[in-house]
This record gives sequence, C-alpha cells and structure tokens, in this order.
Amino acid sequence: PNIDSLALDGGIRFTQMYNCARCCPSRASLLTGKYPHQAGIGHMVYDAGVGPEYQGYLRRDVQTIAEALKQEYPSAKEGGGGNMDGETSEKGGGYATFMVGKWHVGGEYPPDASHEWIQKTMGDESHPLPTQ
Repeated sequence: PNIDSLALDGGIRFTQMYNCARCCPSRASLLTGKYPHQAGIGHMVYDAGVGPEYQGYLRRDVQTIAEALKQEYPSAKEGGGGNMDGETSEKGGGYATFMVGKWHVGGEYPPDASHEWIQKTMGDESHPLPTQ
C-alpha cells in the first residue's frame, strides 16, 4: 500500500542508481544502496583475492534494504550497526521482508556442484545466505 501511494502522489524518480553493466554488481547496489565495490561485489560472485571489494559476496558490515526495513535490526550499541551481525533490539522500518528470485550476491557456486557440496558450503563465510 505504501508503494502504491507513492505512485498515486506523482510517483518517485530514482536518479542516482549506479549500473556497472553486469548483473551481480548491479544487484548488490540495488540491495544495499552502495557502490558494488563497497558492498563486496566489485566484479562477479567469485573471490578475486585482491581485497574485500572483490570478495564475491556481500560484506557483513553492509546492510541490505531488507535489513533496514525489517521490524527489528541489530543495535549499533551491541556492535551490529544494523548489519548481519549481533542481537536485535532497535526498531526498524516496521516492514515484514522476504526474498524471492535470484540471490547472486552470496559467493560462487560451480555449475556442476553436487547437492552435497551445496549443502556443505551454503551459509559458510564465503557463501552467506540472505538475512532479513
């Protein structure tokens, strides 16, 4: 309903979207509001081995829009700063959030990966799962 009301009130124009002509970095920008390098997806979803800007998955210190809008988020007082770490205590935007569709900001998964490899790897340090 809130998004519908924005459209009824003349709409909203996004004028500062950064598109780097590749899906994963652009997706990282849309999800976080940061430049892709700031979010950790400077190229694609593999670790280029040259620093956190090219680690190939979202940095833990970068908040996604789902984390910002959810009902509660980690407190800065508790060391979370509203990111993926820490205990929940401060109120967020009051929205219930969910994810549908591609993630493609959670590390590299080989196309021939076995089910066992995916189950073992999913959610580890370099293959984080979406949180909201």
